[in-house]
Amino acid sequence: MHVLRRLLFSLAALVLLLGLVDIGLRLISEDKRLPFAVVDIETYPTLRAKLMDLQERRGIKVAVFGDSVVYGASMAKVMGPEWRGATLDRVLETRLRSSLGRDDVYVLNLGMNGLLYSDMESLTRLLEKVGVNAYIFNVSLRSFSADFSGTEEAVTRPWLKTYADAPSIDSAVSGSPLDRFLDEMVARYWYAYRIKDLVKFRVFGAQPKNVLADLHSRFNSMLGQTNGAPDDPLLLLLKIKRRYARIDLSGKNAQWQSFNTMLDELKSTGKPVLAFYSTENPQIAGKIANKEHLETMRATIAKTIEGRALYLPPLADLRREHFVDNFHLTSEGTQLLGDALAKMLLPEMTKRRDIIASP
Repeated sequence: MHVLRRLLFSLAALVLLLGLVDIGLRLISEDKRLPFAVVDIETYPTLRAKLMDLQERRGIKVAVFGDSVVYGASMAKVMGPEWRGATLDRVLETRLRSSLGRDDVYVLNLGMNGLLYSDMESLTRLLEKVGVNAYIFNVSLRSFSADFSGTEEAVTRPWLKTYADAPSIDSAVSGSPLDRFLDEMVARYWYAYRIKDLVKFRVFGAQPKNVLADLHSRFNSMLGQTNGAPDDPLLLLLKIKRRYARIDLSGKNAQWQSFNTMLDELKSTGKPVLAFYSTENPQIAGKIANKEHLETMRATIAKTIEGRALYLPPLADLRREHFVDNFHLTSEGTQLLGDALAKMLLPEMTKRRDIIASP
């Protein structure tokens, strides 16, 4: 009996300790915005942690999503670890809070490397479940290349559709029915478990498997064992030119189909929707496609979006010094883009009483 009492006491102490740790993590996350940390989302638990946090917050919620242009990690090449404070979501959130005079405006960055419109189609369905007040996404001509229209190439994160088809954002999407049930319950009530993938990313700076792969690659390089030459600017330019030559803005392209489906889905929400063109570095714009053909493709994009969303066309203010590389912006370029987006979005938000009155 004495042993049983000690065992129960130890168990109660452990539960109390875990509870205190969990409460502490919630408080730290609320203050430090851990769920808003910009990471390359490669797993559904990472996305689930972000969406569950956004759903629980009270105020105005804006989602900005798209490919690596939205993600913003390329700024690390010139800024180092400070790049996370200069991403598009941070610029937008600062501008919106200042203009609206509210501290409860939250902008969540869901940019993901290589994300395609077939992926975004599923992502928008998840954002609807969260109760997002406004949507912002980028339009990249690269994504409409026929290279991404095949069955195997059409999605970058197959789990997104499974997750979007699930009954709620708390849902698990893999394992046996019992495993999924337990995972969902634990994620719902145990905060430390919910954010474990985010913590891993913030500790390692990337997904652990990618860190190991990078270390393996560096080790091989030290031994002189490489799998190929490093990226050459000329080869990259030729690759981009090939992609642009294979752009197909027709119903035959799976990405174009998903793009149109996504636009219709977003329009049906009745919420402000803002699309922006991912402007190419002026230094390469004339090299990757014929000028007239490029303008024709841009015009097709604008016409397709017209009447379904607000649209920010190629930003003339972006000059070559505002680019880290062929497509990705520096912090100064991101600031210019964010200011232009906020200027377009604010009038739509302020005239919507349901948004401004968000608790």
